[in-house]
Amino acid sequence: MTVTDRRAPPIEELIEQFAPIAAELERRAEALINRITSTIRDEFPGYRAIPYSGLREAVSLHVRHGLE
Repeated sequence: MTVTDRRAPPIEELIEQFAPIAAELERRAEALINRITSTIRDEFPGYRAIPYSGLREAVSLHVRHGLE
């Protein structure tokens, strides 16, 4: 079998496999959001002009949307 012959598993199977990971991320969401926000400010100095709370809110929306 070549790489091009491989087929992705059905979406239901992928969702099932990801569920425990998503649950763990949800339990640690606040710490994850804080860490992502701090990393963005550290790695991209332009983001330091945005108030931390505003950037954190944007990160939170994206993380929580991704977990849905």
